[in-house]
Amino acid sequence: MGKRLMYFFEFINSLQNPDYRMVFGTYLDDLDYSFRNSALPSDVFAAEPEWNVELLPETSQAFFAATAHHLSVKYKLESPFWCFKEKYFLKDPYFPFPAKKYLRVILMIESPKAFKMRNIFVSENALEVA
Repeated sequence: MGKRLMYFFEFINSLQNPDYRMVFGTYLDDLDYSFRNSALPSDVFAAEPEWNVELLPETSQAFFAATAHHLSVKYKLESPFWCFKEKYFLKDPYFPFPAKKYLRVILMIESPKAFKMRNIFVSENALEVA
């Protein structure tokens, strides 16, 4: 048997580097693999992470709340209550990577609902795995 899938809060709490994109991609792969093999715990997103604010500023916290919301819908799980807290809804638009002019418009149109409602704009396949 392979390693146990980390719960979402465990993954967030394990981050040690602000450049978390590579480990985040691996975690998304692990979630997808677990789902495809009927091994995804129904409460994988339930517990709210304890944020390291030096490592994960408000925008990153909102991004991860949107991620938990989006993936819970994708995997047909109950969306965690914590991701609907007001602190995870940004006042100003946020683009996780530099986007100018027309690209901003495209991202504003195609962002998944869980991100768009939090004023975060990503591509429609931002959380897709290969």
